[in-house]
Amino acid sequence: METTKRWPLPGKMPLRNPPRIPRVSRQRLREIRRWLERNADFDRFAGAKGPRCPWCPSGGLHRSDDLTAEWVGDGERILLMNLKGYRCDGCGRSLYDRRSELAIGDMLVATRQRNGYTATVSSLGGGKLGIYLPKEAIKALRFAKYDELRIVPLSRTRAFVEKVEG
Repeated sequence: METTKRWPLPGKMPLRNPPRIPRVSRQRLREIRRWLERNADFDRFAGAKGPRCPWCPSGGLHRSDDLTAEWVGDGERILLMNLKGYRCDGCGRSLYDRRSELAIGDMLVATRQRNGYTATVSSLGGGKLGIYLPKEAIKALRFAKYDELRIVPLSRTRAFVEKVEG
């Protein structure tokens, strides 16, 4: 007779070994980077007939060699021009090719604020805790009153925070 293991109901599951995001070694990151650079000319839509836009139902993607990437980092506007990839004729969004993605990634790493922002955890009363974010962080992240944030714990000392769009 075969026995099956019974799992506890959701919400009652013990968290002795919570799931974690695996850490990637620097050597593995270098290997991935080298592979991406070797395969930089790979076209994800090669041979596809009229690729469709993943964001809008009516748009079609067309090859473009004059795409731009723009963002604000540490109070200054950063603009990368003459990137290659695809542009949607419906919504105007862009999908970059691999070389352009690598250039954008390199620029993001080069312009990223090194120390980040610090915030303090405060007691709000009623057993609740709150985090007060510095004005510079709110401005850089474009947070507004009543924005919804998703906080994903990565470990006991690290968390990922993102603004929920929509």
